[in-house]
Amino acid sequence: MGRATRVLCGGIYYGEGPRWRDGRLWFSDFFAHAVYSVSLAGDLRTEVKIDDQASGLGWMPDGSLLVVSMTKRQVLRRSLEGKIAVHAGTIE
Repeated sequence: MGRATRVLCGGIYYGEGPRWRDGRLWFSDFFAHAVYSVSLAGDLRTEVKIDDQASGLGWMPDGSLLVVSMTKRQVLRRSLEGKIAVHAGTIE
């Protein structure tokens, strides 16, 4: 007995790293330089845009979002208030 599948949204360039959180599927879009989330109803939301290629996702215990900034080799943190700052990075 299989499960039915359906498309929740389109227009994604290179969606990767899907994570389920707070009733939404979250994913980064490498070429769009953004993190999106989509509900089961298909409501696509841009969560954050960065000036680099967005990759891996995670969350801190307080709920703030972590996003990998690929070519800058940084981990960005979006606070609960929406402010984006460097959380970790390489030493040049």
